[in-house]
Amino acid sequence: MASSSMFSGFYFLWTSPYGPTMFDNHLVTQLCFAMFVLLDLGFAVDTVLSADEIVESRRDRKSEDYAGRYWVDALGYVLPVIWGLPFILPTAYFDAVLYDREWFFHQCQYIDQMKGVPGMNSSLCYLQVILSLAASYGALFVTLRDKKLISKNQELAGISVFSVPAMIYTTFVTAEFISYLR
Repeated sequence: MASSSMFSGFYFLWTSPYGPTMFDNHLVTQLCFAMFVLLDLGFAVDTVLSADEIVESRRDRKSEDYAGRYWVDALGYVLPVIWGLPFILPTAYFDAVLYDREWFFHQCQYIDQMKGVPGMNSSLCYLQVILSLAASYGALFVTLRDKKLISKNQELAGISVFSVPAMIYTTFVTAEFISYLR
């Protein structure tokens, strides 16, 4: 969750026209993307490989689990960690391999002109804030349950309340950006 939140912070600065000019250097951009993609990829693979252990460790020992609970728990604990990867990989490929930051800003202007409404760059910046908040609140709900301040159902509901809208918004903004690629 921390690496996901850090990637969102980096990408917020990278997509912001007010971000540090060091990101105009294509080598710096490539190094940052490589570092975050490798971190996120490593943690996502580890999460998938450890799914059984994660679900078992988060199991509510006081109540009797029903047969289908494994899949509910896997969706609640594993999916929020791995769903962003299919979005991070193409983003890194476009922004750090094929093109650069200058292309990104021109592409956002092009999309705004084609739509007749400004805001593509802002949508991508704010998306990063939402993604970072979703990761942070997910960690908060896990901590609250570990401290026995909330129940397992409240924990899963809290994680879902932030991760599902972030996933939907990510899908929408990414699809819109990709639909205007030229």
